[in-house]
Amino acid sequence: ISSASSNLFLRSSATTSSTLSESLANNTYVSFTLTPGSGVQFSLQTLRLNHGASNSDTDASFLTSLAVLSSVGGFTESSPVLATFTKDVATGNGGAGITDPRVLDLTTFGSTFTNLTAPVEFRFYFYDSVSSDNKIHRLDAVQLEGTTVIPEPSSLALVMMGAGGVFFRRSRGSSARKSTPII
Repeated sequence: ISSASSNLFLRSSATTSSTLSESLANNTYVSFTLTPGSGVQFSLQTLRLNHGASNSDTDASFLTSLAVLSSVGGFTESSPVLATFTKDVATGNGGAGITDPRVLDLTTFGSTFTNLTAPVEFRFYFYDSVSSDNKIHRLDAVQLEGTTVIPEPSSLALVMMGAGGVFFRRSRGSSARKSTPII
């Protein structure tokens, strides 16, 4: 895997997978993790990316595929696949590469990506119909869109004061109930 000019390049010979099942078994993926700060909730709406390939061979076109999975659903063969993008790449397009903009609407998965408080990993699994150094997968311009909810300092202070008041009242109440034996 190499990267230049804001693109991720993965040679077809490096994938060694022709199906998603093989790609999962061979761990042929690239990933990123979104980790919220302490006390932060986030909801994800859209994942945008450019997917494609370049093919400097003159003998045959090839089919490049990219499947997107997340840690919310898991990374096994029975896990839900968020999206699969496929592109038939013609012969001899050189190193310029051809990418298509892709949009994945995460809101179609209901509340799966709503009010998250734990890290979420996204994995891009690559597979193709051939094995060649002259056929290269491309991934570019990955953007994740969503919203975050950060508790306001004043709200947090009110919660802390309320908790402190309950604790104070409870500790005073328990000491007032102590009885002393009468002799």
